[in-house]
Amino acid sequence: MNAVASAIGVPPIAIYLVLAILAAGGVWGYGILKYQDGVEAERATWRARQAELVIERNTAIARADAADAQLKDAQESIDEANRAAINDTPANDAPALPDDVVRRIRGVR
Repeated sequence: MNAVASAIGVPPIAIYLVLAILAAGGVWGYGILKYQDGVEAERATWRARQAELVIERNTAIARADAADAQLKDAQESIDEANRAAINDTPANDAPALPDDVVRRIRGVR
């Protein structure tokens, strides 16, 4: 280094200082690259987890929709059965109570 320093005409400490700065910059630059790689890896992991959550949510929504459709079908079936039972029931034209019972009830009041 002393020979290079004397050939250039600078003090040897300047050469050592330049080499130290270059080495520190290299180490710092490598650290930044590794940090950036870690940040990118974390982002990729986060995006993958968000995609999993979206898939889980969509699956749950699809299950809920299927359950709602089954419930609606069951409700319609019950309603149809009730309408059929109402239509099949004969009309009751007879009074609920005989006339003498009705007169006794009115007389008690």
